[in-house]
Amino acid sequence: MNLPLRQDWPLLRGPLLGLLLAAVCGCGLAYAATLQRTGAQARLDLARERVSAMQLRVDETRTQLDQLDQHQRDYTRLRGRGVIGAEHRLEWAEFLEDQARRTPGLRYQIAARRALPGVEAQDGLQLFASRLDVRFVAADETGWSDFNAGLHRLPGWVAERRCQLERSASPDMPGVTIDCSYEWLSIDHASAEVPE
Repeated sequence: MNLPLRQDWPLLRGPLLGLLLAAVCGCGLAYAATLQRTGAQARLDLARERVSAMQLRVDETRTQLDQLDQHQRDYTRLRGRGVIGAEHRLEWAEFLEDQARRTPGLRYQIAARRALPGVEAQDGLQLFASRLDVRFVAADETGWSDFNAGLHRLPGWVAERRCQLERSASPDMPGVTIDCSYEWLSIDHASAEVPE
């Protein structure tokens, strides 16, 4: 059926307008769906970032708890050893006097407590040291080892600065002459420093 061109237009106009309207609605729906998807993706990315940030905070908190646990064990060990807080000079003096009774000629001197040079106070705590100088003649090296072991059993942390052992030059006192310097270390509040 051959219809003239002008007669086709009225027949096609309705379906073409419907097709054009459907195409515009389809494009609009596709655009709306794209906007919806982009918005949903942005919200999903934001939620993932928040979850990631929260997971990072949880991991940091766990690490801090692990460190706190380790520091608590260290603190308990140092506290039990008598390093934290005031010095235990009475125990030190009692030990040294007992050693002096057992070892004639033993001389010692405990210096005043001072902040350890070069170590700054941190969080209100300071590392302190008291110098101990000891000189005596032991029958042999075992006497020095026993003395040293006794010092390490006392409260506080004893660190050897220097120790010199030589054969005794005196014929009336054979043995080993021991001349040592130690630092007795303690941790206390920075305000607990003893003025010199």
